[in-house]
Amino acid sequence: MGLNQYTGYQRPRNSGPYLFFGFIPKTRACFRNTQGIMVNGQNLSFRNCDANANSHLVLFPNFSEAPMLGSGSSSFCQNIFLRSRNNPSGRMMPVEYFMFTEMHFGGCGCFSNTNTIHETVIAANIGFR
Repeated sequence: MGLNQYTGYQRPRNSGPYLFFGFIPKTRACFRNTQGIMVNGQNLSFRNCDANANSHLVLFPNFSEAPMLGSGSSSFCQNIFLRSRNNPSGRMMPVEYFMFTEMHFGGCGCFSNTNTIHETVIAANIGFR
């Protein structure tokens, strides 16, 4: 995890202040093996074809709520958001908490942004337990 830094990973594509969550660093991505993430109890995986350390989520403040650098979304990225959940209370994030998310998972995994994944995804928050 880094605040405006990405030590051991590929650089985010978007610019500005950010909160970086890395999953598979260069020391592990170099094996070009099967990699992935578990989303609400379901395993999602892909084969890293180029050994780049791109497995990360990056949260950017986007106070203008305007689209940032985007890219087409692969099924791997789409499945992460399809398996994510809305807040159990049904509450929405306040406008002042709006976060734009860049998501990148290895070579041959995916690269996408919240503004290109699904029309109902406008913000992201990451929960840990």
